[in-house]
Formats: sequence, C-alpha cells, structure tokens
Amino acid sequence: MKILFVAKCDYSGLAEGMCRAFASLGHETGIFDTAKYRRQDKYRSPATSAGKLSARLSAFRPDVVFVVAPLFLRLALFEPLADYRQAHGTKVLGWIGDQVADTEDNAKRLSVLDKTYYTDTGFADQLSGVESAYLPLATDPEVFSPGKGKKTVSCSFVAAPTDNRVAFLARAKSPVSVFGPDWKRVPDKKALARHKVRSGAISLKKTAKVYRNSRMVLNLKNGNNVVRGLNQRSFDPCACQSLLLHDLVEDLALHFDVGAEVLAFSTPEDFDELCGRAEKDPGLCARVAESGCKRVLAHHTFRNRAEQVQKDLG
Repeated sequence: MKILFVAKCDYSGLAEGMCRAFASLGHETGIFDTAKYRRQDKYRSPATSAGKLSARLSAFRPDVVFVVAPLFLRLALFEPLADYRQAHGTKVLGWIGDQVADTEDNAKRLSVLDKTYYTDTGFADQLSGVESAYLPLATDPEVFSPGKGKKTVSCSFVAAPTDNRVAFLARAKSPVSVFGPDWKRVPDKKALARHKVRSGAISLKKTAKVYRNSRMVLNLKNGNNVVRGLNQRSFDPCACQSLLLHDLVEDLALHFDVGAEVLAFSTPEDFDELCGRAEKDPGLCARVAESGCKRVLAHHTFRNRAEQVQKDLG
C-alpha cells in the first residue's frame, strides 16, 4: 500500500514518526511538507501549495492520504485532495490533536476525510457528525530511548508557555529546568524566579537529550487545546526511562497504571510532594521510570498506532 502524509513537518516529529512506522510495516510512504510552501502561499497565492500537492498526488499515486492536523491546513489544499479522492477512490484520513471549532471551513475540511482520528477522548462529541475514532499520540523509539550516562537534571519541562503552565510554575516550589520557545516573553518574571529557564526553540534531538539527562520530567497540559487527553510528552520521557510526573488528566488512566508507571498530581503542592518523594527514594524513581518505559515501548509507539490504522483499513 502507498501512503502519502500531508503535514507541516516541524519540531514534534509526528508526521515523520508515523511515516517511518508505516514504512516499517512494509508500506511505501512519502511526505508532502506544507511548511515548504508557506511563504509562497503568503506572498503569491494559496493556490501555490495546492498545485504542488496536486502534482505530488499524480506522481506518487497513493492508496491512502494521511493528513496530520488537518484543521490547521489551508482550505485550498483540500480541493486537490477531494478531486483526487473522487477520481481514484483514494482513502483520505485525518488525525486531529486540537479541539474542533464549529466553523464552516472546518466542516468543509472534515467532509473530505473518510475517517478522522482524534487524540483526546474529549473531542468525541465535537466529531459526532463524522466517522471518527480515538487514536492517542505516541513516541518514536528511533528518537527517544534510554540513556547510558548519569542523569544530571533533577526535573525538566520542555514546552511552550501557556497561562495555566505559568500559573502552575509560579506556585510550585520544586525547581524545574524549563526549555522551549517564548518563555522569555512571559510578563511575570517573578512567576519563574525559582526555576531555570532556557528560552528558545529546541529541536527534537535536543529534547530527547534533555529527557535522557533528567531523573524526572514534568508534563502539564496545554489548557488552550486539551480536554482530557495526552500529548507526546506523555510518552517521550518514559521512552527515555525518566520518571514522568503527569498532571491528572482523565485519559491518563486509559494508558498507564498510575502510581506504578507514572506519578500523577492535581495541584502544584501535590507535584512538590511527588518531587520530594522521588528525590528521597531513588529506588522508587528508578522502578516507576523502568515500568513506564516498558509500557510505552510495548504499547505506545508510532508503530502501534500505524498497526491500528492498518487494521482499520482492512
């Protein structure tokens, strides 16, 4: 089977990881990277990337098109997808990781998809009018893997700032090494005073290195686009065999034995208590980290997700 991924390739590695996973299952794969044409679309016409996609579809002749984050793609890109689907019977799938705004443009996008996967069980109601299924995010073991050296960072957090994350860190007393873009733009500098902040873009490779060097990794949801769900930070640190300290979102218990494979908290005070326990009991830290790593590598890789999609395709 030939599968073409349509996505904005970026620091998350989502499209690239899924592409490699399907290739490992014996499929011929390719990626149409929409990021390459953003400037041309902006300064010329949105039809620029649409024409490039049409040409790529004709040349590659996919049996399946897998659109990552379809609601963030220009509407113009759905025209060649719809035309190719109608002419060749190609299946067009989408994978949504953000809440679905009820707009006319999004309705048009969703109408082109034969099936829409979503990463958060809280999105189910928003997609009740289309064929859809839950498919959580995952990790790529080719990028995220256990390290061999000593873990020198106590607790790290790699993410972009949001209001809920800044407010949490302002209350948390346990120091956190914070990495990611735009933290220097946070207006309330006192909120981050007790933490070590390294503001700036961080590559996927560097993120993996940070996780491998961390005894603990903090995960806080993005309050702007998460209802109940997990993100890639729910899996990547575990793949690096670091102890994951996760905010208690509802989907967490669907995929982990909470307390044995990850530790969860509801408040900054809970987080501080867990940090203290892990620092005082290295054995606990190591046991939970190892169990989390085994769980993720067995059940939560991009290959696991590709196998599920392959099964759905029949």
